[in-house]
Amino acid sequence: MFPDSSVACQFMKITSVLDAKSFVPDVVVGHWWNPQLPLIARFKSKYDCRTAMIVHDVDESKAKPEYTRYYDSVDSWGFRSIPLQKQFEKIVGSSFKSFHCASGIPPEYITGNSHRLFDNKLRNIVFVGQLIKRKHPASILDAIDKLDDGDQYNVLFVGTGNESNHLKAMSSSMPNVSFTGRLPRNEVTVCMKQSDIFIMISRAEAFGLVYLEAMGCGCITVASKYEGMDGIIKDGVNGFLCKAGDSDELASILKRISLMTTAELKAISDRAVETASYYTDQLAAQRYLENIIE
Repeated sequence: MFPDSSVACQFMKITSVLDAKSFVPDVVVGHWWNPQLPLIARFKSKYDCRTAMIVHDVDESKAKPEYTRYYDSVDSWGFRSIPLQKQFEKIVGSSFKSFHCASGIPPEYITGNSHRLFDNKLRNIVFVGQLIKRKHPASILDAIDKLDDGDQYNVLFVGTGNESNHLKAMSSSMPNVSFTGRLPRNEVTVCMKQSDIFIMISRAEAFGLVYLEAMGCGCITVASKYEGMDGIIKDGVNGFLCKAGDSDELASILKRISLMTTAELKAISDRAVETASYYTDQLAAQRYLENIIE
């Protein structure tokens, strides 16, 4: 944590701006722990305002006095994912007012699944994101290689990153793997509509709007267990969950999908679109405001 003297100096800088504008805050919100948490405590003391702390990461240190001494100054705790909320409650306790602080996507990115046939031959896989190790794009190729019918899958990687050359080398003997590089958001939506399955089993993913965009397009979506989408995606209900980077488990999920009936696949896709519709940016903002001002 920053020294109290540094926090006090920063607090004076901020309040001098507010005083110059005769601005008295009704609500003060902090994202990230340091130095926002001690700053929130000072705002609470000066203005007796509503306060909220939005949590993007949690570890054991958050139970130590240098953090907990400020917790009574926070009226509402927002968590960027359900697993983060559970982890915080396990470490610190559950006596706080808390809520799930999810992001949202523009409603125009929810295009539905009326264009899909679900003919029990879902073979087009898309990955959208940075091609970096943390997001485990190589696990998709590893998983396909483990399947007897792996050569029947088409894989499209959308994005750039330092794993690009490695992925291209891995797929040199796989004719159905292609790369687009970085694309504008509207073109990404086109790629998703042309794909059957969206996969990104990354780690340290607090939240991922790209999952919602894929779900909004009706893709059968595979995300990571215990990461940002766990709880929003329910395994076998509106998508699938896989241990981050686990190509064996991913191969099993792909096999599981391949054995599903048309009706089962459509039901999962329908529920994915329904879930994405709940997480539009306007609805997410409305829930955010309601939780921090009440």
